Amino acid sequence: MQARKPHKVATEGRSRWYSSNELAGQGGVSSYLSNKLVGSVNVDKTKIPVVQPNGRLGDPAPTPPEGARHPHGLYFDAASRQIYQVLEHSGLAWNATRTGFQRATTADDESGLLVQIDASSPSRMRVVKGWVLGHAGEEVTMDTRDGKLLVGNHEPSPTITRADPDFASVINLKSRSHPYEFIDLPKGMDVQGVGYDRSLNTAYGVTHLGETIFAFDLRRRTPQIKYRVGLRAAFDAAEPGVLPGDWDLHMHDLTVAPATHQVYATVHTLGTASADVEADENADEEGTSTGPDPATEKRGEYVIALDASPRSRHFKKVSVIATPGVHAHFVAVDSRTRTLFVTGEHTGNLGVVGLRTGKLIQTVRITPPNPSDPQAEPEVHGVTVNPLTGTVYVADETSWHMAVSILNRT
Repeated sequence: MQARKPHKVATEGRSRWYSSNELAGQGGVSSYLSNKLVGSVNVDKTKIPVVQPNGRLGDPAPTPPEGARHPHGLYFDAASRQIYQVLEHSGLAWNATRTGFQRATTADDESGLLVQIDASSPSRMRVVKGWVLGHAGEEVTMDTRDGKLLVGNHEPSPTITRADPDFASVINLKSRSHPYEFIDLPKGMDVQGVGYDRSLNTAYGVTHLGETIFAFDLRRRTPQIKYRVGLRAAFDAAEPGVLPGDWDLHMHDLTVAPATHQVYATVHTLGTASADVEADENADEEGTSTGPDPATEKRGEYVIALDASPRSRHFKKVSVIATPGVHAHFVAVDSRTRTLFVTGEHTGNLGVVGLRTGKLIQTVRITPPNPSDPQAEPEVHGVTVNPLTGTVYVADETSWHMAVSILNRT
């Protein structure tokens, strides 16, 4: 299904789904019924009123320094039929004390924005308001019971100099006067992928570079860290000699299997701390990677599994799932079939892992070869499983194949 550079999909019921669109100038959300486009909302061309720290609605977010807002992850709340979408660029930045906002002068200083979209009428979706996040926010999850949204900001906020610049953002929808809450994190342990286990009242976040999974308690007046689990020792034990001593695990996405209380996070890159910067410098004008520099990095083809069940005798145990040939990027789980789906970003495919064995059992091609440049690399992103039907949705941002692949259970 052709789409506007889709980053990720959220599902509703058996056949309705929503895509988060990154395409510059056309960023936002599109609504589909089966394979038919029903409606879209464009966050690049819509005024987004910003909620102030005191809870009052302020002026619309200014135009970002680079123009487009660059949407990322989204969460669909079925009870309210509201969509919460993370935008990388708000046009704003936190002040030094993290108590107010100022206009961002560069994208390097800019905060993200969490935007609320009313999807009660999928053909006429509308932007409601937005909340300022930290720098480089990407994914969002929700504690629906307490009305709190968690967003990982995977880099520190450089304009915050008199408070902790490393934090996860928590938006409290039920607080009229104090909607902004923060989970302060140790330096260098900024969170990227996030997930929530309702029955355990626990949120999870995986660090981008800190080789750690955090468990968070969002229900307290001040959200806080419940515990943390290091990942490096288990990886080195499972894959001896793979990771040089001065290299790190660069993690990306995270998902939770609520039926078994297992947490899964993708190892996107093995490399030095500077590998992300060098990878950006090696990207062409389309944003397509020209390949890793073997001196500083190589592709991650692994998923980390954490047993987060407090009743398990293996509570907090970390194990490693290899996904050979699948450049691990995003991950989703089908609890009914005990199957894990892993997108291969630059390998252009989808890996299927059987959780009973912990082995890769199938690889599905998502991105067709580029007819004009066979060496060009794909950019496959999010994967979502419809819990009612088992249908799998794979978002492909690749410049020559902007589409959502829909894989029906057979």
